[in-house]
Amino acid sequence: MLIRFEVENFRSIRGRQALDLTRAGAGMQSRVAIKEEDVAAFPAVTVAAIYGANAAGKTTMLEAMDYVQRIVRSSARREAGVPLQMEPFLLDEESVSRSFACRVVFRLDEFEYDYGFELRQGRVMEEHLNRSPLVGRRSVSRLFWRDGSLIKTGPTLTGAKASIIRRTRDNSLFLSTAAQDNNSQLLGVYEWFLSFADATMGSLSEASRVLETDAELRGHVAEILQVADLGVCELAIVLPEGDPPEDWVRELADDESQEALDRARRRLIEANKRPLLRHRGMGDRSYPLRWSQESRGTQLFFPLLVGALRALEKGQIVLIDELSGLHPLLVREIIMLFQSRRTNSHGAQLVFTTHDSGLLGSHAGRGYLLDRDQIWLAEKDQEGVTELYPLSDFHPRNTEDIEKAYLQGRFGGLPVLDEIEEVIG
Repeated sequence: MLIRFEVENFRSIRGRQALDLTRAGAGMQSRVAIKEEDVAAFPAVTVAAIYGANAAGKTTMLEAMDYVQRIVRSSARREAGVPLQMEPFLLDEESVSRSFACRVVFRLDEFEYDYGFELRQGRVMEEHLNRSPLVGRRSVSRLFWRDGSLIKTGPTLTGAKASIIRRTRDNSLFLSTAAQDNNSQLLGVYEWFLSFADATMGSLSEASRVLETDAELRGHVAEILQVADLGVCELAIVLPEGDPPEDWVRELADDESQEALDRARRRLIEANKRPLLRHRGMGDRSYPLRWSQESRGTQLFFPLLVGALRALEKGQIVLIDELSGLHPLLVREIIMLFQSRRTNSHGAQLVFTTHDSGLLGSHAGRGYLLDRDQIWLAEKDQEGVTELYPLSDFHPRNTEDIEKAYLQGRFGGLPVLDEIEEVIG
């Protein structure tokens, strides 16, 4: 489980900002309407919602998580001498040349890990990985640490460490290189990062690929689509109609040979497989609709549902930028899947941005969806700098109408509409 994520000097984030998912203290009684025996007893929240005005930096935090995952995944395969891509804060001269830094605290199996790295001008300047056991004496072991080109390992890290150090370049992470070397201790940590944003929603091709190979999951998705009353009675994954455009094929091909063109054509066909849903129609018959003919709601809900179910099964972290466009009761069901131990036994986590203030309230008397330590706000100051802070900083009462207080501006994270009206006037 993700416990804490920190990032510095990334896009609109200038100084260090943190998303801390540990449960709030002070004996806060949960507002979420779940039976006590179904509440997931995890050390961190399983759902976190980020609110804020447009362009306040909500999405930037999710993009920073995805950026870290991509650096971990790909840095060992980067060509020698090619600097890692950086995206610093650009609205002052100092930050452009400053370092990017991140720190991730998470739990995996019987340990809690603390991993982080620092990049400057596309080179790795610092990297570390510490761990401590979850039971017994909470002593911290330094598995490895790095200061520029100097890399050292602790006695608890086993395997062929010297060869990994030799092969770790200044544009690659030691963790990534160790995973390429199949170091048994670090491979699990590396694979945790692969699922860090692997379940990101919105990719229809990814959802189709997963369902094609997982018949059991495909059956679950079809069943839920029926229950959701979308008129669906059957689900299949099919090839796209016709061949891909020839200019796409030539752009993807390695060269102009027929073999390369055929290979590129097959890749495009595979990547563009789509779901085919059959709908109940007249006379107890079912009729297929092309994906482009499906409703906008179905097109949004389908990849969202696939990603959520897959994450719940594997205990992954799901990132959703702007959870909207669906009926509020469908959104409620997606969120509640992650809140309950009955449906979330592996500690999957959902982190999403939204403008839907209705999620802050009691959902028309059906019960609260979000607890106070699951709500975060993003604001951008006059200099374009994003600040992220939790609602729990304001210590709202258990019975307080948070939706009303948020819309009244008591917590920040709102657009300044008075100035817009004044300019138009």
